[in-house]
Amino acid sequence: IIPEGHWSNLSDVKSYRDLIDDGAPASGDGYFDDFYYNSQKQIKEKAQLVKTRRLDGLTIFYPFLDLPATNASSLLHAAVSG
Repeated sequence: IIPEGHWSNLSDVKSYRDLIDDGAPASGDGYFDDFYYNSQKQIKEKAQLVKTRRLDGLTIFYPFLDLPATNASSLLHAAVSG
């Protein structure tokens, strides 16, 4: 999981932190203002898949692009609570 969003034509990138600051919904469908991103909803679904399939876990690359882990809207928070 990389906490960033890509513009629909892949020419621009924003961090998850910046997308949330710009008003993207943390638990949305992963699309906001022409950017695609991993939302908390999607991360929780991935975490459930890891648990039900007994996989080894999730990896979050570049955690500095996420919100702080203590923030309830962070992707790490979603993965742990998912």
